[in-house]
Amino acid sequence: MAAQPDFNTVSTKFAEIGQESALCQNLPGVGNGIMILDGIRIMMNRLERRLGARIRGLDRRMGRLEGRMGRLEGRMDGLEGRMGRLEGQMRRLEGRMGGLGEAVKASEKNTLARIMNSGIVLSPGGNARLMPLYSSANEVVNRFPRTTAELNNMTGVALTAVLLQLGLPGKGGVAEKKSRLLFHSGVGTSMLNPEHQACVV
Repeated sequence: MAAQPDFNTVSTKFAEIGQESALCQNLPGVGNGIMILDGIRIMMNRLERRLGARIRGLDRRMGRLEGRMGRLEGRMDGLEGRMGRLEGQMRRLEGRMGGLGEAVKASEKNTLARIMNSGIVLSPGGNARLMPLYSSANEVVNRFPRTTAELNNMTGVALTAVLLQLGLPGKGGVAEKKSRLLFHSGVGTSMLNPEHQACVV
């Protein structure tokens, strides 16, 4: 006959297991499980509060940093604006200097032209060649008379246009304007025809 279970032994073993299991409540981890969990929760809350405080502090610092960056950007924009205005002023100054340079060149050319024109002797019916004058832009004056005869035949309107290009007043009668242009061109006026003699400025 095959071996059969000994139920008395089984019963005894179960009784022993029950006795040992009852002793598990004496273990610290089991008996104080709730206290341990509460302690863990407290620690987690503290960590969360500390972390939250640090995050808020970091946010405040970032806010201040952003404010400083914004002010710095504003200053940079202001500086760029100033630089732009300075560049504009420099360009205008360069333009003025360039214009001044052209005016100086024109003055030098006009001085040479006056020297060459100073040898002209005016006489009735004369047709001496005139060296042209230059405007402040260093350009030959538009419709400047090529000869004394052309100048003698110029109208008051034509004379005014030439005088204004030279920066001279265009007022006065025709004879006065002719004398003014001749004088400014370097031509002596002592030999002018009586009808052309006038106050020279």
